[in-house]
Amino acid sequence: MDSGSIAGWSGLVLSIIGIIYSAINHKHIRMRLCNRSFEFSIDVDSTENVKKKEEEEEKKREEQQKKKEEEEKKKKDEEKKKSEEEIKIKLEEEKKKAEEEKKKISFTPRVFKIQPLNF
Repeated sequence: MDSGSIAGWSGLVLSIIGIIYSAINHKHIRMRLCNRSFEFSIDVDSTENVKKKEEEEEKKREEQQKKKEEEEKKKKDEEKKKSEEEIKIKLEEEKKKAEEEKKKISFTPRVFKIQPLNF
């Protein structure tokens, strides 16, 4: 064998190993067999790095959830304020309408002229 064929074979072997690694790494397998469910995951990376990454991701998720909750609270507070203001405005309008109606209903004496009937 010459050096070209050795390089070709080593490249082929490395390619096959890479394909197997990408196919197996970070796989989560679920099986249902005889009414029992089995779950397992295959992870080629070291578990310490994965744990750190998971912890960081959990912290980010918690921060995002807190931000979302704060935004929702702000929105709810704004909606409450708007609804309270609208209610106040409606009450004021109703009071004004009621006062106007009272003025209209109030008794105002009117003088009617009686005209004689001509036959």
